[in-house]
Amino acid sequence: MNGRTLRLECHRGKSGFDTIFEDWCDLMERIHYQSFYHHPFWFRAYLRAHPEKGDNFAFSCVYRGSALVGVFPTISGRKSESGAMVAELPVGDELFMADCAIADGEDGGEIYDVFRNSLSNVTGRPWDVFRATFMLRDGHLGKAISSRNPLNYTVFAQGRCAEMSIRNYDEAIAGLKRKFRGNLNNAKNKLERDGDARFVVERSAIPVRGMFDQFVELEMAGWKGDPSRPRDDYTTPSAIGLRESKHSFYTDVIAQFAEAGCAEISQLWLDDRLIGSIVSLILNDTCYVLKVAYNEEAGRYSPGHLLIDHAYRRFAREGRIRRINMITAYPWVRGWEPYYRDYVVFRDFNLTLRGVFACLRSKVGAMRRDYRNARQKDQIHEPVRK
Repeated sequence: MNGRTLRLECHRGKSGFDTIFEDWCDLMERIHYQSFYHHPFWFRAYLRAHPEKGDNFAFSCVYRGSALVGVFPTISGRKSESGAMVAELPVGDELFMADCAIADGEDGGEIYDVFRNSLSNVTGRPWDVFRATFMLRDGHLGKAISSRNPLNYTVFAQGRCAEMSIRNYDEAIAGLKRKFRGNLNNAKNKLERDGDARFVVERSAIPVRGMFDQFVELEMAGWKGDPSRPRDDYTTPSAIGLRESKHSFYTDVIAQFAEAGCAEISQLWLDDRLIGSIVSLILNDTCYVLKVAYNEEAGRYSPGHLLIDHAYRRFAREGRIRRINMITAYPWVRGWEPYYRDYVVFRDFNLTLRGVFACLRSKVGAMRRDYRNARQKDQIHEPVRK
């Protein structure tokens, strides 16, 4: 890092995004631990699929000299219930997680301060609250705020994602619970007995596009594609093929990452039936499992687990991928005994009247949540009185 002055430029809408696209791609080359949700490919696909929302976006870019070192995608507006001017990292639709992008070697806190100090120029009026939801606690923004004075911000947990470190395959499998290992071996044996089973893995752009179409068909044939068949707590169908804008987005984003050699689709076939498929993004040494689908009639073969097992074995052998990130913490992943990373809600409050009131409400709410959680833990560990 050099001593050149930091400055912020705000680029608005689709045209503003097009202006910074190449610089943003160059910035990603200077980030080792990349995520898809702060990647320009992801936002380009979103803006193409939702052109009506483009004008809502501002891309706050921090430069050191002529080099782009930080990007904060931002939307803002006044909340009707409180009148507060709120700026935030966008979430919703296909933007289901949030983070900024900061170059390796930069002081994240310094980059965030430049953004924060210029935020009124981004919103067009004094801001009261800056918010980021579904943000990884140890992500770019999470690390940037970790050294800040907590007096004027709040952070609280919102969920988790499961992640598995890649190590020696045999040692990793041996460390799993015996019941899970047995179930995995039983699924493999059933598959071998019942027909010609084969795995297909592709990262080349043209095959990936065809396999993605097959994935969409497989997903639509299951409960994710049928609104009348909710599963557990997931009452809203999530299949890609249910909405044209969603299908357009994922088709675009997979094509972009595939052209860059960063998309992978794996399939499990039994004879001439596709019984399972995983869509992943490969960013440096991390595999992000973006989507999973399987043929429910072939559920006894545990296609999802066998595809994860095949990927783990392959990654351990090749030595390039160091972790598999599941993005969510679905219960079916527990058997792999992953470690978990927290998603959090971050709120930063400006020294305005509405900002101070919002800060007090948020901190009181956090105290109440902490109290309830502590009481629940006490009740769990309280001995039974006879």
